[in-house]
Amino acid sequence: MRPGLPALLQRTLHDNPALSGAVLGGVLACSLLSQLVGARRVAHTAQQFGVAALTASLLLLATTGATSLPATLGSAVLAGAGHGAAFSGAARAVDARTPAGQRAGVGAALYLLFYLGSGAPAVAVGLLTTWMPLTDAVTGLSWTGTALGVLALSVTCCLTTISARRRTRRRTLPVSGVDHQVLQRR
Repeated sequence: MRPGLPALLQRTLHDNPALSGAVLGGVLACSLLSQLVGARRVAHTAQQFGVAALTASLLLLATTGATSLPATLGSAVLAGAGHGAAFSGAARAVDARTPAGQRAGVGAALYLLFYLGSGAPAVAVGLLTTWMPLTDAVTGLSWTGTALGVLALSVTCCLTTISARRRTRRRTLPVSGVDHQVLQRR
C-alpha cells in the first residue's frame, strides 16, 4: 500500500480501487473546474482562495485524524478546488510579470515548483511511516500544512493592507506645486 491519500482511501473504501480512483479523479476534476472559474478572477484573489481552500482541506484532515471517510472526501474536494485556484492564479501572475523572451524558462520553473509542492508531502508521509502509523503521519503533516497556510494567509493579508494604505496615502498627500483639484479628480 502506498502512503498518502490513496492508502487512506484504500483503507476506508475496503480496497475498492475503482472507488479510490473515482475519488482521486474527482480531485483532478475539482482542480480543473476551479481553474476555469478562477480564470475570470484577479490572479491574486484566485491565489488567496486557493491557499484558503488548501488550508481548510488540511485542517479537515488534521482534526479528524485522517480516519473519517466523509472528511477525507470533503478534504479531497477542497484540495482540488484549492490547487486549481492557486495554480491558475500563480501561473497568470507570473506570466504577467515575465518578459516575453523568458516566459518558457520561467513557466518551466513554476511547473517544477508546483510538482515539488505536490510531491514533497507524499514523500514526507512515506518517510514518516517508517517511524509511525500512516494516519499519524498524515495528521502531523496536515497540522504542519495548516499552520503554514494560516501563516501564508496572514502575511498576505498584512501585505495587502499595507499596500492599500500606501495607495490611499499617495492619493491624499498634498503635492507641492500641483493643483489639488486636479489630483482629486483622478
